[in-house]
Amino acid sequence: MSAKEIYEDVLIEINKDHSSNILLEDFNYFANKAINNYINKKYNIYDVNQQSTDDLRVLKATAMLKPVKVTDYSGLSLASGANYEIIMPSDYLHLLNCICIYKVKKTYKCYNAGDTWRSPAKRLTADMYSQVLDNFWNKPTYKNPYYYIHNINISRDSSTTVGGTTTVTKASNPTNPYNNVTKKGTDISSLLSSETLGAISQAFGNDGKGKPIV
Repeated sequence: MSAKEIYEDVLIEINKDHSSNILLEDFNYFANKAINNYINKKYNIYDVNQQSTDDLRVLKATAMLKPVKVTDYSGLSLASGANYEIIMPSDYLHLLNCICIYKVKKTYKCYNAGDTWRSPAKRLTADMYSQVLDNFWNKPTYKNPYYYIHNINISRDSSTTVGGTTTVTKASNPTNPYNNVTKKGTDISSLLSSETLGAISQAFGNDGKGKPIV
């Protein structure tokens, strides 16, 4: 059933109940709210039974994301020497599991060069993060990887040195994930093209800092 068919059925039911008509923008709001509430509710009991799995089958998909090695977090404590980051898809809702796929560069034991093997990644919680840093048994390795969904802030303080005097300029909003200078960030709007961002900004305005209000 399409959204148009649902809207037409809603109008029919309203007419039967002699209720006031519903505007299209109101329908879009309540329809999307109901869908998100249903998805969040079913996600909490996902895979409990076949019915809950089937209810979300059209939303379940496998995304192959290419990681990029992190070289500098500007002083942020890293869990190990090999840290990689990825940009989540713009339609990301929930993560059911994460599997790391490794490619062997040279022959090692029973693996030939070019072979691939998989290793399941554990979800790293906020309280576990500090515990696995120096824990020998639980520290991250290629055999024991972790994944952690984190909003990376790229807004950093800047410094300039003139005549031996260093001036530090504080970031205007250090918690803002969107950088108005580089036009990059980790929110969904940063994944859109400049043309799309311009159309959104023209239609809905912006927050005064260049970030579109969506």
